Amino acid sequence: MVSLENTATIIFGMPTYRKASIDANVIQDISLSFDKNTRNLLSRKDRKQKLEELFSYDNLNRLSGYGNELVEYDNNGNITKKK
Repeated sequence: MVSLENTATIIFGMPTYRKASIDANVIQDISLSFDKNTRNLLSRKDRKQKLEELFSYDNLNRLSGYGNELVEYDNNGNITKKK
């Protein structure tokens, strides 16, 4: 018999932690950090894969960077570059 366990934590309506496992094997272990005022995602950490990403935003609350990548916009607000 297979046992599935799923755990989630939600703060201010935003998911901050999720862990899933089958029997004793963890298949997902993720934590998320949000700005409580803008609700923008600030960081995402995958403990299973040992990865972490940081996110930044411009003064219009648009994504301006993630990890080592930068995002640029034209005057209409369309994404023009992801570097």
